[in-house]
Amino acid sequence: MRIIKNNTYKYDPFYCTLPIVKKSTIGNSNLRLLKEELSEGNNPIKLKVDDYFKLVSDLNMDINKNPDLNNILYSFAKALNCITNVKEYGLYFFDKNKTNLVPINENVQEHTTVLINSSFKEGILDWLFEEEKAIILPDFKNSNTLRPKFNYFIVPLTEKKNNIGVLSVLVKANVLKENSIEEEVIKTLLGLVTPRIENIKKKTELIETYKELQVYQSKLTNDFKLSAVGELTFGIAEEVLSSLQIILSNIDFLEKGPNADLDSIEDVKNQVQKIRNVISRLVKFSDVNDSKMQIHPCNVNEVITDFYNVIASSVKKDNYECMLDLEKELPPVLSHPNFINQILVNVYSVLKPVGRDGGMIIQTKDAKDQIIIKFFTTDNIKIPVSNLDNSNNMSLRILDKLMKKHEGEIKINSSDAAGTTVILIFPLRRRLRS
Repeated sequence: MRIIKNNTYKYDPFYCTLPIVKKSTIGNSNLRLLKEELSEGNNPIKLKVDDYFKLVSDLNMDINKNPDLNNILYSFAKALNCITNVKEYGLYFFDKNKTNLVPINENVQEHTTVLINSSFKEGILDWLFEEEKAIILPDFKNSNTLRPKFNYFIVPLTEKKNNIGVLSVLVKANVLKENSIEEEVIKTLLGLVTPRIENIKKKTELIETYKELQVYQSKLTNDFKLSAVGELTFGIAEEVLSSLQIILSNIDFLEKGPNADLDSIEDVKNQVQKIRNVISRLVKFSDVNDSKMQIHPCNVNEVITDFYNVIASSVKKDNYECMLDLEKELPPVLSHPNFINQILVNVYSVLKPVGRDGGMIIQTKDAKDQIIIKFFTTDNIKIPVSNLDNSNNMSLRILDKLMKKHEGEIKINSSDAAGTTVILIFPLRRRLRS
């Protein structure tokens, strides 16, 4: 017995049988059906859905092949332009304090960043994060009429229910609409891109933390060395001062003799006093064993003068002139003398390499709630101004960390005609810390 089946049926894919739903605009009713004829003929919505599925699949393949940040941003921009003609887009992520939104892609207009951050601070974006839906903001800046030619289509970026940023897409007015298929596709694309970008950001932060750890390890090693030098200095100073005391006692005895050369004796006394002064300055400078290290108002001029007295002999020996120009009655800086000494040592080590002739002027100035220390040198020293925290020069990296600890700022200018100028700015008002 044979069964002959003449009728055959063709079934559409599962997603084509799903109806498109939309929230009703009348009353508080639930979702209602818009169209159910997706499987009938060459429906444009069906073709659009097919294209969007392929678009998402292609983006996923691209970023899996090359998970580099530049490639992710390029592939994402290409996918956006497949959805609609995009004039500009910006992927904004919150900073560490979640006070500002910062774009991670290039070629974002400044007024767009201002608009996004002002909208966030004014609470306009709060609804965006609460509802997890896109909003439209008109672009009046580039329009000469009351009707904007372009709109900002802004979509929230979330990861595990945490708000991490927004996507801003500048398109022609009325091209992208809320609750549209395009919005859902953009959200799907962001779902692929956002976790990978967050992973790259965390890796970058980890690398920066590791570099910072290296700086502090180097500083700790340097502090141990200074501490050892300080302990040795105290011991040596006691022995030298004891010997000097014996010399002075014998000089006093010789001075009372019958044939005493008073001029020579006076010269010896002066030289002994110089040795005492040098040792006292060295002991004061090498006092790195202050266990309390409490922050208190410091007289910057006194610290600089003590530092100058310590380096004066070596500067003179190297034929390197150093001068002080200190403003009188300078307000104190909230710090510790050891910290300021470390700053001075690191600046001096950068500006005065071994074997270089020339000169330096150290100047202090009080300017509008700021204490400024300027170092002028006659040599044009190449210093990487833009990236001090990642510099190969350990002195520059330590200097950068110390100035950030003081909430201060570093400015460096170099030229063949004017030499090199390093400006250290210390604020007199500091933020309260718990």
